[in-house]
Amino acid sequence: MNLCKKISYNMNILILSPGRRVEVVEYFKEVFHRDGGLVYTLDMSPYAPALYFGDKYFCVEKDFNHIERYVQNIIFICENYGIKSVISLIDPELVLLSQYQGEFDKFGIKTILSDIRFTESTFDKYVFY
Repeated sequence: MNLCKKISYNMNILILSPGRRVEVVEYFKEVFHRDGGLVYTLDMSPYAPALYFGDKYFCVEKDFNHIERYVQNIIFICENYGIKSVISLIDPELVLLSQYQGEFDKFGIKTILSDIRFTESTFDKYVFY
């Protein structure tokens, strides 16, 4: 009996705002592809180089006056592509994800981030120190 049998989860992830971080996207792909998962990327700019390194990519408008539309677009993409986790590569978006975490939870989408209080404290150098 093999007690160390590897379990495959086939989990897909969506990387938000990859910008120029091509190496980070490539690392995620290396790891997720081992288990049959896919790495999707989403950015608001078509000029973000790392956007095009995802297995599939999405360029989505981020209207700061109607940020809930942006969140709904992310959830729509996750639902339609079997994506179960979301991570952002820019700090301000971590607060946004925290604020809408309940919406993601309703659809079984895991947001990969720290506690909101800790994340917010990193924006204030005096509090963080």
